[in-house]
Amino acid sequence: MIKKVILVGVLGVTGMMGASLLDNGATQASAANWSNNQGALAHVEQSVSSQQSVTKHYSITTGGSSAKEPFYVKKGQRIHIQKKGSPEVSYTLSDKYGNKIGNYSHSIIYTPKEEGNVYVQYHAPFVYEEKLNFTVTYTIQ
Repeated sequence: MIKKVILVGVLGVTGMMGASLLDNGATQASAANWSNNQGALAHVEQSVSSQQSVTKHYSITTGGSSAKEPFYVKKGQRIHIQKKGSPEVSYTLSDKYGNKIGNYSHSIIYTPKEEGNVYVQYHAPFVYEEKLNFTVTYTIQ
């Protein structure tokens, strides 16, 4: 495991790490935080291979579908998809070859058999509302 040593202010620990799930597996760490108000520093060791999360907000027109979104998952990792809001919205999960893994309307945890992209596409049924709004949190561990 690769480890990075980051100097941060005592109260600057929260929000220290930033990661992108759309960068083909490369982890990007945000700059170290320095708090002049505290005067004291904490020495924190953070593992780069830790969990990565991103939350996205969607709005889909009734009867429509979103674009397929790729998420890069390494072998041995898993992706947790947590959807909140608009229970009518479902999604299709596909593997790196475009083969359908399944259709879901609830939160799932998926562990791919091979390293590569996993694709997620959301589908809104025909309902009385013009747009369906929902939030999804993706976590790769």
